[in-house]
Amino acid sequence: QFNYIPLTHRQIGFWQVAITSGRIASGEPLCIGGCQAIIDTGSLLMAGPPKDVRKIHRAIRARYADGVYMVHCKTIQSLPIITFTINGVEYPLTSEQYILRVTQNGRELCISGFENGTVSKEMQWIFSDIFIGAYYTEFDMGRSRIGFAKAI
Repeated sequence: QFNYIPLTHRQIGFWQVAITSGRIASGEPLCIGGCQAIIDTGSLLMAGPPKDVRKIHRAIRARYADGVYMVHCKTIQSLPIITFTINGVEYPLTSEQYILRVTQNGRELCISGFENGTVSKEMQWIFSDIFIGAYYTEFDMGRSRIGFAKAI
């Protein structure tokens, strides 16, 4: 079942939608008053306003090292769900979806899927492969909309 969202701006190369709100499971709000996001298949990490990303990193107890935010891998199961509401539908992301597990020199590292980075005032978030991996995404150019359905 797809939920379709109208594009808020038609710019070449961008699929931009309105995000109603966001929240961390602890109740900490994100995207207060609504915000804009582009859905981008070319980005690995979800990028957002530094104030929102800081809230997320605090909630997941991420520490900055070697250019990325990392968490202890053994804590993944206890990390909060992060939910974004788009066009009246909630899209939760579990820690299994927003934490990247990589192996480096035989050691497992767990990297936050969120980074600081706002494209512009009009595009505050980039919903990347993290989001697209959790929600099958249909880009409907003919109807100027984008559809999301839970990935199986």
